[in-house]
Amino acid sequence: MTNSLSIQKELQYRLDFEKLITSISTHFINLESDNFYQGIHQGMERLSNFAGFQRICIYILDPEIPESVFEWNQLDFPTHKNITKEQLPAMFPWIIQKLSNNEVINFVSPKRFPETAYDELDLFLSEQITSFLLLPMINQSKFSGWMELVNFSQSKDWNQNTLELFRNIANIFMSALERKKTEDKIHQLYISLEQKINEKTNELSTLLNIQKALTTELHIDHVIQLIADEARRLTNTRLGTLYLVENGKLRLKVISGDLDVSLPIGFEIPIEGSIAGIVLKTGSPILVEDTTTAAGIFQEAIRLTNSKSILIMPLTSGRETIGVLSVSDKESGVLGKEEERLLKMFANIAIIALDNARLYKEEQDRREEAERGRRVAEALRDILRILNSKLDLPEVLQYIANQSKELLNASSTMIRKINYESQTVITEASANLPEEFDVIKEIPFYPGGSERILRDNKPVVVSNLRDSLGRYLNDPQELSSPQQAWARVILKFYCSHLITPLIVNDSLYGTLTFYYNRTMEFSEEDIYLGLTLATQVSLAIENARLRDQEKEIAIATERNRLARDLHDAVTQTLFSATLIAEVLPRLWDRNPIEARKRLDELRQLTRGALAEMRTLLLELRPSALQDASFAELLKQLCEALNGRTRIPVELSIECEPDFPPDIKIAFYRITQEALNNIAKHADATLVIVRLWNPDDNLNLLIQDNGKGIQMVNIPSNHLGIGIMKERSSALGAEFIIESTPGVGTKILLQWNTSIIRK
Repeated sequence: MTNSLSIQKELQYRLDFEKLITSISTHFINLESDNFYQGIHQGMERLSNFAGFQRICIYILDPEIPESVFEWNQLDFPTHKNITKEQLPAMFPWIIQKLSNNEVINFVSPKRFPETAYDELDLFLSEQITSFLLLPMINQSKFSGWMELVNFSQSKDWNQNTLELFRNIANIFMSALERKKTEDKIHQLYISLEQKINEKTNELSTLLNIQKALTTELHIDHVIQLIADEARRLTNTRLGTLYLVENGKLRLKVISGDLDVSLPIGFEIPIEGSIAGIVLKTGSPILVEDTTTAAGIFQEAIRLTNSKSILIMPLTSGRETIGVLSVSDKESGVLGKEEERLLKMFANIAIIALDNARLYKEEQDRREEAERGRRVAEALRDILRILNSKLDLPEVLQYIANQSKELLNASSTMIRKINYESQTVITEASANLPEEFDVIKEIPFYPGGSERILRDNKPVVVSNLRDSLGRYLNDPQELSSPQQAWARVILKFYCSHLITPLIVNDSLYGTLTFYYNRTMEFSEEDIYLGLTLATQVSLAIENARLRDQEKEIAIATERNRLARDLHDAVTQTLFSATLIAEVLPRLWDRNPIEARKRLDELRQLTRGALAEMRTLLLELRPSALQDASFAELLKQLCEALNGRTRIPVELSIECEPDFPPDIKIAFYRITQEALNNIAKHADATLVIVRLWNPDDNLNLLIQDNGKGIQMVNIPSNHLGIGIMKERSSALGAEFIIESTPGVGTKILLQWNTSIIRK
């Protein structure tokens, strides 16, 4: 009878102990990261309350875990919580050696220590410890620390079965610590990634601002100086210089930064036998970390600038290297690959600015040769400035129409576009046109002699409109009714006109017409200037088209980048959660009931965001996808759908299937595809996901009450149905889809679990 009671008592104790293990394990599973340390303390307190220990310590040797000691102390017993990792090996050498072999130390008295454990013996005797239990904490075969369970007032001894239960407790605490370590690593990786994204964003923003500054400046001397200034600022260096090829040599054009140097503007470096010459010939940058190794006449340039290190970058326009850009001596740190990368990107912007500036100078020189004087040159420069601005095309065309009128001393100007699709001619901009011209704002397009001349990029010059058009006014065989209306309104106000073609992409886009209320004899200079202005209009039109294309490309590129690097669903969910969190304090004061609803919504959003992030992490770590239980995977997918779409999801898991990883992944992918289709296309208000296992069949049901799909002649690849069917077929499962428009869609996946046994 006594033996039976003893067995019952032992069984009850073991049962209570296992309940404790389950309780602590569940406690850690549900533990939020922010409450981790408090949770560890609570877990140790539960263990102490059950087993009667008066001090519990966890000593950490793992260098990746910042804490050294976790301690729970019942009363004012001696504490070890201030011991550091560095002190642990010196204080407990024998214990560490013993526990590292995965052995348990269970002593009813410190005197059980061997003679070699004199450090531990002295410490335990000084603290008046009566009995103790030391449990190794092993993670992936690596000794990471130990758990110490101590009594001061009574001696306790534990049998082998109980020691195994204590080992389980230690393993649970070790798993919790490892999970916290992993979460901290993920958090740090996220912070690091966010920092890198911010750095790249700032870098791109800086380069775009530089590009804007360079492309809006057209004077070549200013552009060159700006290039040197921005190169020095971008690389945080003391000195920047720019050399251009002139007469077979590299000639110094500008210096930026430390102007207290002896290097004169115009200093020349031979291309042969110099480092800069090598850069010029090879088209590749060179970084000289120690300028004392520089050779040739370039050594003289270094001596005159007192440079310690220098980075030289080629400036290549098309296939021709036209000069070199150099920066010297970082303000802090040393020149390296990062500066080389930045300067290489900047050089591409700089060469465009130089080319633009050179083209502008050449154009300006040609216009000055036309001897139109300062007024004409300034007006053309203004037009170029407008072309390089971000004004909309109608504003640019209107500006050019006004300027053109003044430059050619015309009474009026008109810019017209040929719409080949509708066969009409439309007025896009004009200056000083009479109101009567509104009747011909849009007229039919008639191909003819004038059009053939304009297509050859030649002007149509009419000095006497009355002689040219007047004789056709009353001849319907020569002019149609719209043409006669056009001729009458022109002859009413004007005597001469000059029509110049607008050629865009080698095609006739339209015309720029100059009207005069006096008879004009057009000179070659007038015609040349008219053609030049028409070219500016063509450029404006082409620039507008290129800007539109550039915007489309930029938008597509940015969308692709965001699709790769960011996870919009999580961001949107968190943004919604942030909005709710911001209004909750004010809403709570006004309407607590509504606030509680919003609080519940906030909880759902954050749970959904967490689920989506976990799903993302699973995608990034395939091994984690295999290790996770299928029930947990289903829960995460459903919570992610709910958090992203706010659609209620009824999840019913009636079994926990134990199948191979490839089968689990196939079920997961089919579920993921089905839920994504619901989120994108179903317009559902309820989703049901059920997993159950009658007999040998594992059934997975995914059902929504959305708008449904038309099942007749549905393509195999529509909504990923083909992929889901292929996955089902590959694992020998039956894939059933039923849908009724306006009612919803039901997907049933049936798989015979006996396949595993076979």
